[in-house]
Formats: sequence, structure tokens, C-alpha cells
Amino acid sequence: MKYRSRGSIMARRAAWIMACAAAVCAVPLLRQAEAESGKKAAAVGTSVGYRVMDLKYRSGNEEKTLAVAVWYPAFAAPRAHVYGGRAGGEVATDAEPYAGGGPYPLLVFSHGYGGGGVSSVFFTERLAARGWIVAAPDHG
Repeated sequence: MKYRSRGSIMARRAAWIMACAAAVCAVPLLRQAEAESGKKAAAVGTSVGYRVMDLKYRSGNEEKTLAVAVWYPAFAAPRAHVYGGRAGGEVATDAEPYAGGGPYPLLVFSHGYGGGGVSSVFFTERLAARGWIVAAPDHG
């Protein structure tokens, strides 16, 4: 049997609690998004644009890049898209954003411990289809 430190177990429990809290909070947020943007949803439709932006910044003397996945309302035909592994959806990759019906609310989505910006596409695509802009940076 492999020995696990108390800190390791506590970190995993904390990550599990945070993931459960995020899931619980996601449902009311989606309901709020549907209620607030019901009119926009009808105007926007279900077309979701998707792109990854590489944002460069300096940390000390080192230049770094932060990859940010962005979902947004678009006026283009979506196609099946595989984000990686089994994660897939229906998006218009690199499509022009839909400017009509704005302004749109912005949600900066932070994935949990050990996750990635595209780990919750079931959530991010649904919000974008209802008139939200969702930015999900890949952070460590």
C-alpha cells in the first residue's frame, strides 16, 4: 500500500469539494443565463463561435504565453469539433463574433485543480449559445 501524506489527502478533498461546489453553482448560473438572455437567445440562436487566443505577457525577464479558450455568440454554421479526448461539441471555429443583440455578459471561467480551459465545454458552449462570452484561461 502506497503511503499518502495528510496534505495530499486534504488537497484532494479540497479539490473534490471545490468541484462539487462549482457543479452546484453552475445550475443556477445557467438558469439565470436562460432567464436573463431568453430574448437574446432567440435572436442569437444556438450558433457558438470558438477560438483559442494566445496572450503574451512578461514575468520578470521571461516572456510567457497564456492560452485562453473563448466561446461567444456567432452567426456562422457550427460543425462538430473535438477539443481533445472525448470532449467534443458543435462550434463555428474562428468565426466572426455576432455583434447584433449585444452587449453580451462576460464570464471568465476558471477550471478546477488539474483541469484545463476546455474541460467544461458542456457549460461554456451552452452559455455562449444563450448570449454570453466565456473566456477560459489555461492556468497552472
